[in-house]
Amino acid sequence: MLLAATSLLLPVPASLVALTPAQDAQRVLFVGNSLTYVGDIPGLIERLARATGARPVDTTCACLPGISLADQLEGSLARDAIARGGWDAVVLQEESQVTFLGGDTGPALDTFTRLLDGRTARTLLFAIRVGDFAKADPERADRTTWCHASRLGDEVAPVGPVWDALAARDPAFDPYGGDHHHPGPAGAGAAAAVLLASLQPDWRPEAPLVVRHRPLQVWHLLAGGPVMWSADTATTRFVVDETARLRALDCASFAPGG
Repeated sequence: MLLAATSLLLPVPASLVALTPAQDAQRVLFVGNSLTYVGDIPGLIERLARATGARPVDTTCACLPGISLADQLEGSLARDAIARGGWDAVVLQEESQVTFLGGDTGPALDTFTRLLDGRTARTLLFAIRVGDFAKADPERADRTTWCHASRLGDEVAPVGPVWDALAARDPAFDPYGGDHHHPGPAGAGAAAAVLLASLQPDWRPEAPLVVRHRPLQVWHLLAGGPVMWSADTATTRFVVDETARLRALDCASFAPGG
């Protein structure tokens, strides 16, 4: 069943089609926009799990270009996917301007929490960086994401913070694609590793492991090329470290609309 809708200009990657789940696969629903599907992050997670002997992952992406979580609630795409239930995890990715320019994501997250009650074992908030807004107070964005997660009993997949840690380790690390907005090859690969480590906390890839993945041509034009990412134990260590850092953020004065 096709859950990701097309825009007027760009087709939907084949990996965004929900396939028959493998036996004992971890069923994961992504609700987001092009920050999730450019670079085919859900498909890369499936491939990374297979390549490392992790529990199989079957992903479905209820994704539309340029859409916020509040916009998702106005349509049926995400609602219909959630209503079917049976999800092991649901990953919510907010629109970039809401995340980085002070928008209020609280009401949408509250509604998703009610919709997801009894339909998923876990809800993760996808904390990402966006090239256009990379200097627009990422610490504030991290605090907002974490404090909402803490308030709602959700988890955080710290993709953006791990990107920062990887860049600090290796200044040549560039997570962005040719448009300087969406994840590029390194960013998509790192995002997939962070998300898999968040979905399966016991996952520890052997180093070095290079996973090659090529989304449809139109997407890797935006992303800057096929994904070739070396997943290693440093990535999972950064996930642990950055999650601990987020947990230490002060939410005492946090207002849900903040």
